[in-house]
Amino acid sequence: MAESKGSFSEYVSEKYQIAVDMAVHAPDKQGDNRNFHAHLLLITRKTEQDHVGKIKLTDKQEQELIAYNNKGADYFKKAFQHRAKARAEAEQQNQESQESQESQN
Repeated sequence: MAESKGSFSEYVSEKYQIAVDMAVHAPDKQGDNRNFHAHLLLITRKTEQDHVGKIKLTDKQEQELIAYNNKGADYFKKAFQHRAKARAEAEQQNQESQESQESQN
């Protein structure tokens, strides 16, 4: 998931020229093991430097933010589906291995 985190936050930062901080969390051990999720903290306005190097914020158009939101939703949906599929396959293999061992005993 670190790859998803890095590539997505870099994509957003570069495409929209905004500051992005992101954290991806695995499920709590006592909770729902499907609850992978991400938190994004971002400035929704472009960051630019003025003539003396001071950072200033510009306005963003709503249309760009909607496009960003849709891209993020698609990106993480695919990443989480991939992870869920891999986990299900691993659990299936583990189950089959246990059943095979039990039938040999």
